[in-house]
Parts: sequence; C-alpha cells; structure tokens
Amino acid sequence: FFDTALAYGQGKSERLLGQALARHPAAAVTIATKIPPKNQKWPASAVDAIGDVFPPDHLRRSTETSLTNLGRSQVDLQQFHVWTDEWATDEGWQRAVDDLKREGLVRAIGISLNRWEPANGVRALRTGLIDSVQVVYNVFDQSPEDELFPLCRELGIAVIARVPFDEGSLTGTLTRESTWPAGDWRNLYFAPEK
Repeated sequence: FFDTALAYGQGKSERLLGQALARHPAAAVTIATKIPPKNQKWPASAVDAIGDVFPPDHLRRSTETSLTNLGRSQVDLQQFHVWTDEWATDEGWQRAVDDLKREGLVRAIGISLNRWEPANGVRALRTGLIDSVQVVYNVFDQSPEDELFPLCRELGIAVIARVPFDEGSLTGTLTRESTWPAGDWRNLYFAPEK
C-alpha cells in the first residue's frame, strides 16, 4: 500500500512511484493518491466554497495528471487532500467522483480529514460516495474512536491512520537538536513549545 499525493513534490512522489512500479510490473500494490485543493489552502476551511477548492474540472484534471505520473490507467484510491463537511451536499463533486468511478479512472474515493476534526467528514461518509477516510490517529490523538470509527464500521468505510508516528516524533529518531532547512513545515510543527 502506497499513499502519495499530487502535491508531494509537485507530482515528483507519484512519478518516482510510477518509475518503481514500471521496473516491477508484477508487484501487487494498492495506490492511494490525493487531489490538491485548487486554492492551495491547507487545511480546508468551512468558509471556502467548494467551487474554489474542488471544481469538477479540477478533480478530473488532477486525476488524469496523477494517472500519467503513476503510469497507470486506474488509481485504486483517489482522495480529496482536504475536506470540510460544508461541501458534503454539493452535487458538483458528487457527479464528478461518480463519473471518475463509472469511467474506471478510479476504483474508490476517499477524503483526508483536517487534524483535530475527525467528525468533519461524517456527512460526506453518509452520502454513500466515500469509500475511505484518512484521519490523524496516534497516541496523542485518539478522538476518531468517539464518532468516526463507529460510523466507518457501521457503513463499511475503510480507515487510513494518518501520521501514526506523529510526523516522526514517535520513531525515536528526533531529538531537541533536530533541525530542518529554512521553509520546511517541520520547523513550525516541531516548534520549541512542542
């Protein structure tokens, strides 16, 4: 199972994975990737209109780009890289993902939930269009157990634990002296107060 995203290295992660798979065509792998928000805002905000974040043509174009990068005709799991349940009832994304599935470009659709907001996907899961949910779940954040996991169990929706090692802090390799290049997001995440 490989979980990547079009935004990781502006497609570089997908291309590297595609190159590796081309060298091992018989490898049995499941690939998940993610559509970046068109407005390039992480995390999603309830005030952002879905038409600015995931218009239907952006969903298709991103999926086609990912397929090219991966060297595949179908992606196993295509995910929305950000999500807010304010968008759950929008027919634009619903039609677009239905089309992608019907045309065989994607096998399944998922959403990646904002940190500390595991219930902010419940309405989307109830649409019947979502096959998986990716959520932060680790020793520091077990709140998905309250509402999200029971609903996923009830509806038969897959769960992908996001950052189970808390961005690397639980691997035993980071110290107070660990540093990263200027502009690296880890400088904010592992700020002195953390």
